[in-house]
Amino acid sequence: MKSLSTLLHQAAPKRLVRFTALAALLAASSHSAQAQLDMNRYRWTTGTAASLATSRTGAAIDMSTGTTQLFGPGATNVPGSTFQPIGFDLWFYGQRFSQFSATTTGLVSLAEENLVVAATLTGGLERFAAFHRAFAAADVATIGPSSTGKIHYKTTGTAPNRVLVVEYLNLGVLANSGTVDATYQMRFYETSNVIEYVYGSMSIGSTGANKGFQVGITHKVDATTTPPTYNTIYVATSIPEARYNVAAFSGVNAQAAGPILALTSSTATQRRSFTFDPTPTAAAPLAAPANLTATAAGTSLNVSFTDGADEIAYEVYYSTSGASFGLNPTATANTPDYGRVQVLSPAAGTTTVTANIPGLRANTTYYIKAFALREALSAASTATATTVLSTRSAALTAAMQVHPNPSAGSFTLDIQDRTVQTWQVQDLQGRVVAQGTAQPGRQQLALPQLAAGVYLLQVKAPAGVGVRKIMIQ
Repeated sequence: MKSLSTLLHQAAPKRLVRFTALAALLAASSHSAQAQLDMNRYRWTTGTAASLATSRTGAAIDMSTGTTQLFGPGATNVPGSTFQPIGFDLWFYGQRFSQFSATTTGLVSLAEENLVVAATLTGGLERFAAFHRAFAAADVATIGPSSTGKIHYKTTGTAPNRVLVVEYLNLGVLANSGTVDATYQMRFYETSNVIEYVYGSMSIGSTGANKGFQVGITHKVDATTTPPTYNTIYVATSIPEARYNVAAFSGVNAQAAGPILALTSSTATQRRSFTFDPTPTAAAPLAAPANLTATAAGTSLNVSFTDGADEIAYEVYYSTSGASFGLNPTATANTPDYGRVQVLSPAAGTTTVTANIPGLRANTTYYIKAFALREALSAASTATATTVLSTRSAALTAAMQVHPNPSAGSFTLDIQDRTVQTWQVQDLQGRVVAQGTAQPGRQQLALPQLAAGVYLLQVKAPAGVGVRKIMIQ
């Protein structure tokens, strides 16, 4: 039986996701630890009953007010926008994202790498991407001459059913188009992690005869060899049909100048849509972890649940608030108040999954949410537990010597107790700022990252906790 691997995630992975929406959504990717991920698991559907003013769940979408503008009239051939908050955790192809960037050419990146001028879906930067792209690389969409053209976004709704809407409004489809040819939206849904494209009027300028367009999602599987390998879904929108894991998109979507018949619609409630849903086509949605429990062990929590089937890992969220779990762009580091722990799926034959969450506040109630993870998260299981204050041991405190004290951040800790287990440093607000494994005898504690001030050094043993004040100058 292999041991479980528990990883504290302190920031969103520095991987890139891009989305485009003129007629092509492309996404696919995986890394070695997630070889089971499969773009075939994203179920795609298309229809002509969508609306630019209503989400797929029936919620109103009003892009006429309260939006943030990324690009205005005349913008073209420029790098991607600065990264903006999604407003919630978005899971795509087994990765968590909380911010995005957009380009005038219809690419949306869900990562931390800047999009270069004229970035492409299979260029060197791409790691994760969903896109809507029209036509040849040299004939990219632009805001063009429109005085009302812009790219803007808005996160609307309430948790856990929020939606990020990125709208490309009144664009010229071709770089040299003299008309306002296209309006479309890219939507990203909280909880379901569905990606959706909805189209308004879509046309090609007078010089755009016989150009092709794409919809799809992509993920770079192998970024180290040349050429790189991608896991993709391309949708041939003129048929439509889906093609999985192909090297390149074939030009079956040739389109003469004028309305793009497979996309365009002027009827408000009869818009063309493409939807990518990470629910397997021929299987039930991934089940939430069963039999979730959380118990306190001093200022740590031990979480356990029954191992399920078909997942690649589990995500355990914890928070001192039952309403907020830090699922937003500010949740870049684990803190005593909220954070995440990932547990990889155990070896076959293991029925119980366990995770330990250390460094929490004493005498505090924590709310737990556990999810199974594959391409996206399952529904949540919930639990609560209250941490306790470990018994302070006068004998262990007497057995601890710290010198020099004060210091610039380098201390020698001498412990005359063979049962010691761990040490941690807390600030005067009770936040754990450093921690490690304690050893009997002498050991060095290097704390150069801590600001000057007074801290509490705690050493834990079965008999209790020893505490010494330390000062950093």
